[in-house]
Amino acid sequence: MRAIAADMKARGALLSALYISNVEYYLFRNGSFGRYGDSLKQLPRDPRSVVIRAVFPSGGSRRLPQSVPGFYSTSIVQSFGAMMDDLVAGKYRTYQDLILASSRGLAESSRADAAGAAAK
Repeated sequence: MRAIAADMKARGALLSALYISNVEYYLFRNGSFGRYGDSLKQLPRDPRSVVIRAVFPSGGSRRLPQSVPGFYSTSIVQSFGAMMDDLVAGKYRTYQDLILASSRGLAESSRADAAGAAAK
């Protein structure tokens, strides 16, 4: 990840979207999520950069508001900046902390976007 970040910086590229599937589930289980988070912090980004993750039943997808009955997994989108802020603040002690924050962040952004559109 650090090599990718260095290459992106050399090219002047910014992250738009990062699809990470459910790799974080396994990184928390084997204790390497912290190193992964440190690597992610190196990626050049802008305020529109997002993370897209898949959450499966073993990771708690059924508890997410985005979960749809009859579907096996749930996809959630999180602002990359919000994730980095949360990492720095130490808010992700468990995988559940991560996916619940991702879930709330999307719901809050959607409400704010809807309120802004209604005010126009």
